[in-house]
Parts: sequence; structure tokens; C-alpha cells
Amino acid sequence: MKQSLTKNVAKRGKVDNNYLAALNWLANQEDPWLLIIDNADDPSIELRDYFPKGSRGYVLVTTRNPAYRSLGNVDPGFFSFHGLKNDDARQLLLRVAGLKSPMNDVASSDAGSSLDDVTPFATAIVETLGYLALAINVAGSAIGAGYCRIQGYLKFLEATREDRRRKKAAKARTTTEHHDLFEENRFVMDSLYNMFLSCSAD
Repeated sequence: MKQSLTKNVAKRGKVDNNYLAALNWLANQEDPWLLIIDNADDPSIELRDYFPKGSRGYVLVTTRNPAYRSLGNVDPGFFSFHGLKNDDARQLLLRVAGLKSPMNDVASSDAGSSLDDVTPFATAIVETLGYLALAINVAGSAIGAGYCRIQGYLKFLEATREDRRRKKAAKARTTTEHHDLFEENRFVMDSLYNMFLSCSAD
């Protein structure tokens, strides 16, 4: 979190290279501003410490931690977003991946696989991703771009998560800084770049 504020806000404000200077710069802006804290799931982080003072801006927090609901002070305080229904999630994955024709329910690629062939894999993927539309779109885009077949996506995902856990553990041994709350989004881009290394060919 500190690194993100320093890298993104302090640099933009051309202030000292630390998160406190970044918060102070935002707090003293005359124009309205919006600070987005994405994937704020770590309960050990006191989010209020990263809220700029003043009343000219807004802080938008995305989190899976229900304890942070109490931080909202604009009615209704928070919004809850739920995953798609199973059929809708599966259809979204297949459509984005290019495995389902919008004109008929027949798979249009994946080396001639029929819809019946790929449906079990699609079901497993959307269940693993919690039926969340953004995650499903990322998975479908990766499959559609040819980085991985639908049959190998979950292997890729597990390999990516394991790699991320190793990197996080290594980082924890060398620094006491809180982890970057934007790391979740960056790992998606890393995943797309490295996907061909991890996907099963069948």
C-alpha cells in the first residue's frame, strides 16, 4: 500500500518519495479526486491510515473482507457484488474464449471440440473463480488468445498461484513493508505473459 501511494500518487504530485507526502498532497488538492484501493483483503492493514484528510475527495475500496464495510461513510456505506449464476458464468467464459458461437450453441474453435466436450472444463473453471465476471473474462481472454486450451487453464492457474506464494514468501523474508494492494491486478498481466510456460497442451 505504501509502495503504491509512493509510486503512483507521490510521483504524480512531484512530492517527497513517501506515502505520507502522497496523502498530504491529495488532502491539499482543491480539485476533487478519487483514490482507489483495490483488493484490500489483508485484515492486518489499518486502512484508515491510508485515507487522505479533508473532504474534497473520495476513497473507493474493493475488498472481500466484510470487516471493512464499516469504513463506508457515504450512503448506503457499501455495495455487495455477487457472482454470476452457473449457466451465465459458463456461457460468458465460452463466449469470451471463442468456444461458443453467438448464433448457435456449438463450439467454434478449440481444435474442433464440441460444446459437450468443453462444458465440464468450463464448469470447473467458473466454480474455481467464484463465478466472478472479471476473473472469468480474464480466463476466457487467455484461452481465446491461444495461450492455453480450456482443458489446461486450471493447471495454469494453480501454477501461477503457487509461483505468487513463493514470491510473496521470499519478499516477506527481505522486507517488513506491507504487501502492495495492487499486486492482485499485476499478477493477471504476468499470468498472460507467462501462460505458455504453465499451460498443459491437452
